[in-house]
Amino acid sequence: MCKGPEADEFNIGGVQNFGNWITKLEFKLYNIYFFLQDGVFQYYVFYFGISFLGFYTHELYYSFQLLDVIQRFPALNDVLKAVTSNAEQLLMTGMLGMIIVYIHTTISFFYLQDTLYDYSINANDSDWIGENQCQTMLMCFLSLIYSFVYGGGIADYTEPVSYKDNF
Repeated sequence: MCKGPEADEFNIGGVQNFGNWITKLEFKLYNIYFFLQDGVFQYYVFYFGISFLGFYTHELYYSFQLLDVIQRFPALNDVLKAVTSNAEQLLMTGMLGMIIVYIHTTISFFYLQDTLYDYSINANDSDWIGENQCQTMLMCFLSLIYSFVYGGGIADYTEPVSYKDNF
């Protein structure tokens, strides 16, 4: 009996005979369940859904079909597995980075607040050139995050130090 529905007891005379309609319904439901759990089927349903959204709503959805490259090239599939299997370590590393940026923010907010200016703001519009990037703690934190991610670091906002004596 360990062969399941393919056993000789269910195939009397070459026709599957389950004995009653409940067993037959259970067999059909399990077949549908395993069919829906198939990864290839889920992939094609997702791909069709993106095509449907792109055709009927907005063409922007077609750009998500470029993710098909991950499925087509095994090297990219390995890269995706490397990132997702170490997701917890990557998140903890990001959280440690945010803690260090927050410590830098508190030091900048309390001790370097007057020196954090962005001189590219209002450069050509008015007589008042520049804006303090540390008026509030949140503004200081977001400026530091922005400078680390998109710029050259906090040196983008700090005023240059002059070592000449102005006597």
